[in-house]
Amino acid sequence: MTVYYSIIQFIFWFAYGTAVNFSSVYLLECGLSNTAIGIISSAACALSVVLQPLLASYADREKTVSIKTILLFLFTLSGISGLILILSGEKNASVSALLIGGAILIVQIALPFANALATEMINAGKNINFSVARGIGSLGYAVMSLSNGKLSALYGGGIIPVMILVMAVLEL
Repeated sequence: MTVYYSIIQFIFWFAYGTAVNFSSVYLLECGLSNTAIGIISSAACALSVVLQPLLASYADREKTVSIKTILLFLFTLSGISGLILILSGEKNASVSALLIGGAILIVQIALPFANALATEMINAGKNINFSVARGIGSLGYAVMSLSNGKLSALYGGGIIPVMILVMAVLEL
């Protein structure tokens, strides 16, 4: 199970870094200023501070909804966000800001659920080495930094919504 959970961690941290760290590359190409990008990013992070505990409280109360289901829902939303950005073609600053802000919000909300997934599996009797899996997640973040940096240098910021969609699909 450690191998499977390590793959989840690798893809999650790749997706997280794409949304959080490379959103500015895309938004700059959409014509937004660094100040506007900072406001979008901080608003998404601040909103996640409110929404994540609400979603966690819901998950605790609603026993029919698993952590896995919540993660599937969140990454479906992330994939839809990336798909809309890709299909829209034209880089509309307002739409891009909203959808990229949404992608940042989603990965911020998903972070504790991705970690809680290991606890849920351990409590179900599965043998998982969380430390190894989390280390593989850090490797995913490093690979993301290198690959997204190279891809955006080659293809421009338009590659970021594609990577958001790809990572959401892989996570699903």
